[in-house]
Amino acid sequence: PRCVSHCDTGTAVIDGGEAGDVPSCAWPSKHPRARLRFDLHEWCRESQCTWIGQWDLYRQMVSVQVAKILGVPLHEIQSAFLYWLVSDWPPPQASPELQKFLISHKGEADYPEDERRRLSADDPWYVLHLAFRVDSRRIELGARGVNLLQENNTDRMQQFIGIPAEVLRFEFETEDVKEPGLHSDFASVYQFLNYGPNEIPGEGHELGGVARPAELLKCIDPCYVWDEIVNASRCRTDCDCNGARWCSHLGECTGDVAPCRSDGVYITTTKTRSATSTTTTITASTAPPTTTTAIAPLTPLESGCRDVVEPIWDGCDNGHKSDVDCDSAACAVLFTIAQDENKGACEDDICNVRANGKFVDLDYWYQRCKTVEFKHILTTAYESLCVPDTTSPPEDPIGGDGGTDSTTSE
Repeated sequence: PRCVSHCDTGTAVIDGGEAGDVPSCAWPSKHPRARLRFDLHEWCRESQCTWIGQWDLYRQMVSVQVAKILGVPLHEIQSAFLYWLVSDWPPPQASPELQKFLISHKGEADYPEDERRRLSADDPWYVLHLAFRVDSRRIELGARGVNLLQENNTDRMQQFIGIPAEVLRFEFETEDVKEPGLHSDFASVYQFLNYGPNEIPGEGHELGGVARPAELLKCIDPCYVWDEIVNASRCRTDCDCNGARWCSHLGECTGDVAPCRSDGVYITTTKTRSATSTTTTITASTAPPTTTTAIAPLTPLESGCRDVVEPIWDGCDNGHKSDVDCDSAACAVLFTIAQDENKGACEDDICNVRANGKFVDLDYWYQRCKTVEFKHILTTAYESLCVPDTTSPPEDPIGGDGGTDSTTSE
């Protein structure tokens, strides 16, 4: 959208104060609260797909254009992206058939209760779907932007939004529309023919986007750790943002970092970098006992260490290995990162421990490994690498009373 020096008469000035927003012009909030949901659908041959490898940028770009045509601020828009591959177009009869793709809010009937394979074709087709939800008092049936969506004219969609998309599953509601909650209260829901909600449709299909919702939801857990300093808080997905912060439609981490509650202790982790060192400050204070969601382990790792661990853990990460095999793989992770040739790449992760003595980045594998000898190998690597007398090395069983601690790795 073009930049303007002032907003036209009859429009409201959005100052950018809401999380995920920027200064902009929008229609005033004067209508009954409405919920607008729709799905934009297009397709492209792999050799001609402009956005391959940049799907999050694709979603963000279209989301900004949707906000523009509807005249609403970005914080009132939720969006999700889903794709899969087919060998020909039109799709063969055995291809997945999408029955539902929408964004639901906690408390709504279709909110999910539970939180790929490469296609062997020379030049397959990408089937693309973008689900949108707008909760706003700024829109009404008959408004120009809403009419554009109802018309479902691909030429006009190309003109105003930038993609020749079909509009599917258009829904406009004003009855019993509640005030929207937090960003984390929304969840994407997809369902293929003959499958349950958020269930991947069998073997032999490469899916992307929100096709693995549990992996995405863990990235807005308050205990999720990510160093935003490296990319100056620029992001492609929620997994590029620390704690409960999320990636806005403009590709910037937004929202607040809530204290993480784990093992009866509030944990707040902050990393700062200089040219020669990385300092990790961990602050802990007592809190009531609580449970916390398990965090998928690969994302918090430093990139060099992730390259070491990923070949060992990939089969478990994508669900291709059994629980027993993954228990053994967890021990293999501990053994591999403790080897001399890998210690340098994994030093930051090995030395990153909580005030109660637990590893931060490596705790998932440490807890999952059932063999004490492999745990001992990792604690020995910790003792040889990390600054002594600042943090108690993890022991088995693990203990610790909390407190405040700072660890610096040169």
